[in-house]
Amino acid sequence: MKKVLFVLISLVGMLFLAACGHQADVTDYVKVSFSGMDGAGRAEFSVAEDKMFEDIFDMDSDSFDKDTLKEMMQISDAYKTKMDKEKNLSNGDRVKVTVSVDEDTTDKLNGGEKVFTVKDLEEPKKLTSQDVEDKLDVEFAGANGRGEAITINNRFDSGLSAINFKVENNGKLKNGEDAKIILENDDVKDHLLRYGYVLADDFQPTVKVEGLYNIAEKATDIANLKEIKKMIEKDAKKQYDEGVFARYKIKQEKLVYRQFGKDPASDEDDDDNSDSIGTNDASDRDGNLVGIYSVTKTEKVADGEGEITDEVTNFIAIKGYSDIRLDDNNKADLSNMDELFGHYEPKYSLKSTIKKFETEGYSEVK
Repeated sequence: MKKVLFVLISLVGMLFLAACGHQADVTDYVKVSFSGMDGAGRAEFSVAEDKMFEDIFDMDSDSFDKDTLKEMMQISDAYKTKMDKEKNLSNGDRVKVTVSVDEDTTDKLNGGEKVFTVKDLEEPKKLTSQDVEDKLDVEFAGANGRGEAITINNRFDSGLSAINFKVENNGKLKNGEDAKIILENDDVKDHLLRYGYVLADDFQPTVKVEGLYNIAEKATDIANLKEIKKMIEKDAKKQYDEGVFARYKIKQEKLVYRQFGKDPASDEDDDDNSDSIGTNDASDRDGNLVGIYSVTKTEKVADGEGEITDEVTNFIAIKGYSDIRLDDNNKADLSNMDELFGHYEPKYSLKSTIKKFETEGYSEVK
């Protein structure tokens, strides 16, 4: 009888232990995996709960009753896990996993910290300056000194074909210089890493600027300047030729020149023509040679009784050309120049008109 009683007590004790279970350190069941490229690696963690429950309850994962399942669910909700770094990782980095436990929910778990060393990330390839120079076709346009890269054709294969490059100092390029090719923004570096590339340490590709047309820095640099001045005078006289009802007296007060127009990158409003009539003064054009004229117009006017009197009007007019482009001998191509013309409201005096042109970057041609 005593032997049977002892066996019963032993069985009850075993069932009690199974119900109560053991304590477990959650950090012992944390696994961390690493993927991606060295320098842009990612870390993911998981907790082997099945194994943890088997150890806590000292049973196979398929051998549990309702009460045990309920307790497992409580235990699963009783802890939280976080990792201090999850991306932009390099081989050799150390990431820390921290486990916190709600002791009011369960007494079968212990929290804590565990450190993992990043390893087995792939080594990215180096994107060199030569790689980029070989795979980009750049087309330039505009004036020498104000040139732009208007087309950048990327001939890379696969993911690198989506990389956007730009030319540094675009809009102010000069023939013969080695313009720097740069990434559109820092986000491109992340894109490169996704495709297994990083920039070489000496990465600085360049492209030779060519094909820009020349604009004289000063009017006196134009080899056939005298011919253009005669054309302006002839145009002015033709514009204000005497007619049946009107006579004109014109005088060129100033001849002014400007190499470059308004900077395309400028945020200034273009209101240069707000007080001009029938004008094309090309505020954003390059190579402008402009004659500023005082004009007196005497016009025959009849009143209501048929009396004819002379009405005199004074105003300021302009005549000239823009897009004066030079060949290799500094001679302007007269056939491709654009005409500038117009006149200003009477409120503009000669002095204020000249000041207006000086403000816009023009200087007098002697």
